[in-house]
Amino acid sequence: MSLRSYSRSPSTLLSSSTVPISSSTNATPSSTNSTSSIIYSNSASSSSNKKQYSSEKIKFLLKNEPSTYNIIKNEKAGTSICCKVFGFPTKKSVITGEFERIEGFASCHICFQTFSYSASIGTRNLLAHACVKNLSNTKISTYVTNSSSSTQKTLFSTMKNYKQNGLLGANTLSGHIYDLADACRAQLNEILQESLEIGAICVSPDLWSNNHRKLSYLELTATFVNDNFERKAADLCCKPYTFDDQTGKNLLIAIQRALEPFGIYDLNKISFISDRGTNLIKALEDYETLFCFPHRINDVLKRAFFQLKSNQIPTNPSIDSTTYSTSNS
Repeated sequence: MSLRSYSRSPSTLLSSSTVPISSSTNATPSSTNSTSSIIYSNSASSSSNKKQYSSEKIKFLLKNEPSTYNIIKNEKAGTSICCKVFGFPTKKSVITGEFERIEGFASCHICFQTFSYSASIGTRNLLAHACVKNLSNTKISTYVTNSSSSTQKTLFSTMKNYKQNGLLGANTLSGHIYDLADACRAQLNEILQESLEIGAICVSPDLWSNNHRKLSYLELTATFVNDNFERKAADLCCKPYTFDDQTGKNLLIAIQRALEPFGIYDLNKISFISDRGTNLIKALEDYETLFCFPHRINDVLKRAFFQLKSNQIPTNPSIDSTTYSTSNS
């Protein structure tokens, strides 16, 4: 998420630069070593699951919906170290309330990273995972620390100090980014409240899909006028859309939840502008909404000039336009 016309400095937001504001949820998931009742679903094949799920989507659901999605231990775990790190993702059944395994995938208990997994694929990708390597390194470090060799102790001690003092870990960096995003979001919240009170905010929602990751995303952009009559714009969020379908009812709930962190709870205080997607029209039917003019012009032009394939002008310069027009008249 980015704020246009505001500076990067926390002390002021009145410049033309863009401030990145992360909209990711920094939720701490509950423990995944669940011992609750598990049902191994035989009816759902791994191929059908891969049409509905992807590795990225399962990872996201495990992080953000721990009450519905969980990881179970591999009861048939062998001596491989990856069997101690990886388990199988599951989803809680709405009917029985029990967890059913999502076939065709394996998920890390530590970071929720998910890979395609089956007996034919093997564990090569799992063994290359960072958490598996870290566990292996921990065992090596423990062995060396307990070793009687002073040379080995000195060597590994030096490497450990360099890691702690010279390199910032991923957790440290991600934590700093979340803190920075929260600070920028709080500043934007204060600015929006001034415009919200006078009804000078317009929000543009949009949906788009990532076919590779099998995820849909909801984007919200706010355009508003401040007390100096200056027009400003801010990208509020671009976050995964987690509902199973994109009906108007669910889309409205998703929009409301995305606006709440910015202090916007009453949608009657703002205006909307959107394309003429059926689900967006249904979601915003009770609120002041304007439909996007360029989208309508685009639809008019397509219907007027390219409604029939025979009406399209050939792009190959070797085809004579006069002959083409005559043969299709």
